Amino acid sequence: MKRNFLIILLLLAGCFISQAQLRVAVQCAVKDGDLTAYRMNDRQPIVIDGDTIPFAIVRVGLAEPNVVFDSKWVLKQENTDNEYWVYLMEGVKSVTIKTKRFAPLHYKFPEPLKARNVYTMTILKPDSEKYMGTLYIHSNVHDADVYVDDTKISDGTPAIYTGESGMHTVELRADGFDPQTRKVDVLMSKTRDITINLFSTGSLSVGGISYGMVPIGASSYIMGSTLNYYSTPPHNVSLRPFSAGSTLVSVDLWKAVMGEADPKIEGSNGEVVNVSYDEVMDFIAALNSKTGHEFRLPTEAEWEYLARNASGLGISDIQSRMEWCSDWFGRYNISDTTNPQGAESGHLRSVRGGAEYTDSDPVYKDVSFRWRKMPDKSSPYISFRLVQDR
Repeated sequence: MKRNFLIILLLLAGCFISQAQLRVAVQCAVKDGDLTAYRMNDRQPIVIDGDTIPFAIVRVGLAEPNVVFDSKWVLKQENTDNEYWVYLMEGVKSVTIKTKRFAPLHYKFPEPLKARNVYTMTILKPDSEKYMGTLYIHSNVHDADVYVDDTKISDGTPAIYTGESGMHTVELRADGFDPQTRKVDVLMSKTRDITINLFSTGSLSVGGISYGMVPIGASSYIMGSTLNYYSTPPHNVSLRPFSAGSTLVSVDLWKAVMGEADPKIEGSNGEVVNVSYDEVMDFIAALNSKTGHEFRLPTEAEWEYLARNASGLGISDIQSRMEWCSDWFGRYNISDTTNPQGAESGHLRSVRGGAEYTDSDPVYKDVSFRWRKMPDKSSPYISFRLVQDR
């Protein structure tokens, strides 16, 4: 019991130690000759419950977004050009400065604030490298120009970016391809790998967000294996030509089609996860309505062919996630060998690319392995890609 208590204390201590502290570079002081607050008290008074509240203005130099100045006497705050204007009631003695990335700073003013005065002060963020983060940026186009926050950092991929933790805009551009942009959270003291693929100009695009499709010719192959019960028997299938998504569907495309996206559906590389088969069907219906196309999910036979030939077809991320397929789950019907669609009915939808509960057994990584899930259930391990008949 005592040992567990000590472990908890150490973990809590580690949390506080790892969170960096803002520091005051220039103490709060009256800005002589600045009559802004004097005039605003008369011309733009702050009235609460019918009472006019005398106030001072504290101009805080701090290059950090979304700062909150916490005190019951803060009347309002504004932010422009890395400076916060904080309107505080006369007589305030202290304020707590809160940010998302750093430990709160409780600041005691040198003297109680006086109404009609303008005060200035400067607060600096920690400048140690341990408060930075790193991105390894990959793409299917190796000569793409890479920009972070509109500044070019590389003329090819993979590219490495090290910068302040927080949200950054990463954009890739290349001749003959539609540019792709993604908001990425750079994590403090962490290294993160992201993949941003580019698609040929003229690919499917919704609201400026592209989705690349690759043509798949008519083909035949041996589907299935003897690895497990549901993968048997191996049998020959023939597929008609179709087009397949070169990547999993991105959260950016989901937002462009659906208007919004719950944060829980974003995977580590910006792909959609944690959506049910039914939700995917709603997305595809909305996408088809917007574009006039007839996109759908791949059948199991199509998916397995893509997985067996991914690199040669230009499919970059197959088996990086499990994927929904259109089939109802059931035993193979070996008499249905031409463009098979699976069972006519069922209770579970087919999922390919492994099993969500383990990755320790190599059988789950085999392209023939089959899994299943209720169509109204979701999983952080399951994503999807689009296909289209040609």
